[in-house]
Amino acid sequence: MVAASEHKDPIEAILQSKRIDACFLILEYLPETLQDRIQSWKKRRLELAKRDKTVSWNLIRGPHNNRNDTAFSLLSQADKDLFAQQLIVALEVASALEYLHSQRVIFRDLKPSNVGLDLKGSVKIYDFGLATQLANKVDLDTTHSLPGRVGTTRYMAPEVLRNEPYNVKADVFSFSLLLWEMIALERPHENMPGAAVYGDRPSIPKSWPGQFRCVLKRGWSENLSERPHIRDMTKVLLDLLQQMQP
Repeated sequence: MVAASEHKDPIEAILQSKRIDACFLILEYLPETLQDRIQSWKKRRLELAKRDKTVSWNLIRGPHNNRNDTAFSLLSQADKDLFAQQLIVALEVASALEYLHSQRVIFRDLKPSNVGLDLKGSVKIYDFGLATQLANKVDLDTTHSLPGRVGTTRYMAPEVLRNEPYNVKADVFSFSLLLWEMIALERPHENMPGAAVYGDRPSIPKSWPGQFRCVLKRGWSENLSERPHIRDMTKVLLDLLQQMQP
């Protein structure tokens, strides 16, 4: 929020002044959503694929499980640049979630249309209508009996879908699906949005870096104790971005 009117009671202010603009909010202008950016990346990937000597992730054969993945060296510079852009945006989303979780806030509706980019390209998470805040000093690994089936089914953690106790790691599950979407440039569970409750997960190409594949699998694990906190995913993404540097 950039600014707001001074009135504490918006309804009273409107009634007294008889002006609908007596109470207002000025919000930051976000010209692009992450959903828009993913479509832009997809168009760019298709353009790169048309070039004769371009090698994309989907054309690299065989697993690359070592920390210093040779897959990076097989990519064209244009594909490396695109992957770096995707990692940077993913890192900013993860950092925003990390801050929310440090404040005991579970966002509960992470999806591309709830992530925006400002005029400088900085990432902002918005629409906190479904967010909830836990009590101070609560252990983030403790589960809580909170309302279930809250959020968008396609990105919802299985424990939330099943109306079981959950914690901040429900956001980690949503972030993992979002992260997969940002790199695969496809929507997860296109034909069955509630697939997570049945244990279904998107396919991870073997060509993707081993670190990345591992953290995705852990991030959408059914078992909350196996699922990392968002700060752990941030570290992996940062490490991958550093590997991309010349």
